[in-house]
This record gives sequence, C-alpha cells and structure tokens, in this order.
Amino acid sequence: MKIFSLTSKVILLALITAGLGACYDQEDPLDDLIDRSGNFYPEIANIRTLENQGLTVDFSAGGTVFLEMQYWSIDPIDEVNVYDIIGSDTSLISNTPYEPAFSQRSGTDTLVFDYTVPMLPVDTRITLLFEVVNQNTLSYARGYSFNIE
Repeated sequence: MKIFSLTSKVILLALITAGLGACYDQEDPLDDLIDRSGNFYPEIANIRTLENQGLTVDFSAGGTVFLEMQYWSIDPIDEVNVYDIIGSDTSLISNTPYEPAFSQRSGTDTLVFDYTVPMLPVDTRITLLFEVVNQNTLSYARGYSFNIE
C-alpha cells in the first residue's frame, strides 16, 4: 500500500522548498544606493580620459588632462565638486551647479573636465576626486589617479 503518490511527493517537495526559500534573507542590492529615509545617493558610473575623442592628454607637469565623468541620480542633483589630492593636501578646484548633460550613448549625464597638471616633480601622485551632491545632501565621490610623467 502506497502512503503518498508521486504527485503528492512532488507537491510536498515543492512546499518544503518554498518554505525554506522564504527563510532566506537576500541582500538588497539597493542598500548601497539609498538611505532608509527613502532618499537616493547619486552614482558615478565612470571617469575616463578623452584621448579616444581626439584630445591630447598630457600627464607631465604643466600638461592638460581631459577627463569625462559619467554620472546619474534618481533624486535631483545639486552640484558637482572636483578636488585634487596631492600628498596629504586636498583642495577644492571646481564647484559647478548641476546642469543636465544627458548622453544617449552612455545613458548618463556627463561632465567634461580639463585639469592643468601642477608644476611638481615627476612621479608625484595626484588624485582627482569627483563628488556629486544631491539636493537631499547625499553625495558620492570617486577618484581618478595618475602620476606626473
């Protein structure tokens, strides 16, 4: 005499699997992008040089580095700040109110920034820190580093 038919076993196995799956606490991928008040952080997708756009990028002292930052935010953006970090010194070198500059190609806003490399010794490390600040005061920063050639 069979206690459970094959169909009953399949249903029982599905119920057990669903029950165990309900206990699994998945990590929320938005945790890094939102705070618990419901406000969203901005995001910087990419920072790259513009050599492939025909601009000369010169990392030597006195040269010019052309960079493009691709960024976006769900909440309204207030401003974009750029800092240079040389050794232990950090200086605000640009503060720009937000101006929409949507790129169909990348699906993000873009900011083209040119930086004149200071007259410092070869191999000095410089980090350009791009910070996007939302109107809700949440911000996100990402750096681009290079050594003077």
